[in-house]
Amino acid sequence: MERIRFGAIHPEGDLRNRLQADMDGCIGHLEELAPAIVCQQEIYGRDRLTRMSRQAELGRKPDEHTEFEGTGTDVQFMWWNSESQSNWRDGYVRSALLLQDPALRRKVDQYVDSILATQDADGYLGIYGQDLRYRHTTENGELWSKSTLYRVLLAYYEYTGKERVLTALKRAFENLMAGYPLGQCDPFRVEKSFAGHCHGLTITDALYEMYELTGEEKYLTYALWLYERYSANQVEEEDMKSTSLRDPLYLWKNHGVHLYEHMRPVILAASYDPHSRDLLYRMQTRLPYYLTPSGGPIGDEWVNRRAADATRTGYEFCSVTELFDSYALLLQKTGDLSIGDQMEWLYYNAGLGMKHPEESSIMYCKTDNCYTADRQRNPEDVFVDERYKYSPVHQTTAVCCVPNMGRLNPHYVQNLFAKEEDGFTAVLFGDCRLEDTFRNVPVTIRQKTAYPADLSLTFEVTTASRVSFALRIRLPKWATGFTCDLPVQQEAGCLLCQREWQGTTRFTVRFDTVIRVRSDLRRDWYITRGPLVYALPIAADETTLLAYETAPFREVAYRSRERWKETLKIHESDRDHFSYAPSPDGDWRHQSITGPFWDGETFRELTLQPMGGTILRKVTFPIGLGS
Repeated sequence: MERIRFGAIHPEGDLRNRLQADMDGCIGHLEELAPAIVCQQEIYGRDRLTRMSRQAELGRKPDEHTEFEGTGTDVQFMWWNSESQSNWRDGYVRSALLLQDPALRRKVDQYVDSILATQDADGYLGIYGQDLRYRHTTENGELWSKSTLYRVLLAYYEYTGKERVLTALKRAFENLMAGYPLGQCDPFRVEKSFAGHCHGLTITDALYEMYELTGEEKYLTYALWLYERYSANQVEEEDMKSTSLRDPLYLWKNHGVHLYEHMRPVILAASYDPHSRDLLYRMQTRLPYYLTPSGGPIGDEWVNRRAADATRTGYEFCSVTELFDSYALLLQKTGDLSIGDQMEWLYYNAGLGMKHPEESSIMYCKTDNCYTADRQRNPEDVFVDERYKYSPVHQTTAVCCVPNMGRLNPHYVQNLFAKEEDGFTAVLFGDCRLEDTFRNVPVTIRQKTAYPADLSLTFEVTTASRVSFALRIRLPKWATGFTCDLPVQQEAGCLLCQREWQGTTRFTVRFDTVIRVRSDLRRDWYITRGPLVYALPIAADETTLLAYETAPFREVAYRSRERWKETLKIHESDRDHFSYAPSPDGDWRHQSITGPFWDGETFRELTLQPMGGTILRKVTFPIGLGS
């Protein structure tokens, strides 16, 4: 499949509202909420890191700052703000462009102009001064800071078509490939390899996009070489090294977000290097053991050789966003539309389930069975973990998950459609408009839907002149049947509408589904319908931990008032006794499923709602046995 150019898919309806809510909320106000981190340190320009740089305020725990108080090579460690700034800008820039807001567009243009003005005469575009760049002997953010920034510039270029941006990126990559010449150095051979050094492997994202845009093989070759050198060295984050994947006894153990973002270099290697084709199968067969029922990947913060547990293993927003992007590349390279099911599942359940349903804030880490949000993973924990609360910033931990929250919605929009040699494929579902061409004929394809509150999709296909092409629509695995207004053929994982199009053609696809009671890795049950996991909401007392000067933003904690719900079970004889009620107001979060739950003595008729609209909740239920 071919990735659709960013900006060709326009969000409408509920998808547009989600983008707008982020920009009206913390993503659009992060400059005010965390100014020292996201705007006051011009780490790509005036404040580039040199051996003489002093410690800046970082988006990390205060008690971690003292580790790097010196100057000299320790400055290599101080890359943190480049991640916060550029990941935030990735979501900000994409959302602003998709919303087509003139005021936001001016701010985006000014930002890009200011970044391009930092490029040196030799093409260098990054965070280090002359005395440090490409000379790193230990932990550093050279490639990582470039990766996060270049992804922003590539999105801006794809949307605007401004050649000066692509020219700047070409110069920046020429400088990179001269700084770390292919076959003549080893960027991943350092002492004290850690987070920034290992994050640097994601520069393959930008390299591959440059290959897609220009067709120049040198970018792909360099990306594959970086993964080969990464696998050949002793690095802190080794879960996705080729040697680790080929070891049948190896259990994933490292920092979750590295694991899920490093899947993309593995996918590229398996796609273009014959010697690496087995890596993809090995990676895919292991992944399910690390996913909770919501699709949330273990990442709290380290995997630690654990299998997923709905109560005991949390996931962070960074891991959710990076896994979503890895799924997107996997679908593109394999053409397996069932991966679209995984993307959708992750987005609606784990992803939206980490966002506050009424305010603009997130939990940095969350569990499927979320029994407290009062700076503890579980109510009995004796230690404080600031990741488990709602915040619009999370500066007490790191300003990374909030920026990655801002990336998720525009990345979902970009992956709604894909292009194939013979037409287009609707990969994901939601109100949107695709504007593209097929055989030089302008084509517009609209999805009109209240999905997932309603499981019907109306497609409106408009062509400027007569043209034949295929329109494929992903057939979800949860669908028990379908109806369509036009003749379609059922293929592997999709519905195919192959015809000659002229003018405007409208048709509707309706998916059927049923309530399913599924089993997780612990053999506990959880309830789903269509693309949504349902949860039993738990009432809670709310406490404001911090009110920001920029209203109405705050940090807030929740403590359960219904601890008794934590031990509820589903009796073995009742798995078929649940009933569904549609949303009374069209909001997908207000659908419900009602049924009997057992506390060991009595049955209680209780109502579940989509976990994407919950705060405290219970998702999985042990099987109740006996009378």
